[in-house]
Amino acid sequence: MDGITQNELAQEWASITIIKWLQKMRSQKIGGTLDLARSLNYEVMESAGGDVQKVKFFYNYYGMFVDMGVGKGTKIGSVKDYTISRRLEGKHGGNQRHAKKWYSKTMYAEVLKLGALMQQQYGKKAVARIIEMPTDFKLNL
Repeated sequence: MDGITQNELAQEWASITIIKWLQKMRSQKIGGTLDLARSLNYEVMESAGGDVQKVKFFYNYYGMFVDMGVGKGTKIGSVKDYTISRRLEGKHGGNQRHAKKWYSKTMYAEVLKLGALMQQQYGKKAVARIIEMPTDFKLNL
């Protein structure tokens, strides 16, 4: 991480996050047409000083419904009831929809990793500034 800018760090993190989403989609057999996978994209927004302000992710809207297990008559409040009825009645009982957490769990884990990476970067920046301080520093109390 030496010599890497905030923007480069955010760009790399965002591309890794998309790779993790694709792996999760593949493991959960989401998106046979690959439309959702092709729609994944990101944009890193920074201030004039070069500090990263925001990382925006883009994907097809229906991907959110897949993550939550809702759509086509299944409301978010009914998901738990349908899950229980499927357990009791078997695969053919209740609604066939169930949540496939491709987005939310992965995003949560990756945001925690980004936080740790940014902490390291700011820590190195702070140490570098302290080292660069003049040695004849005076403090009046």
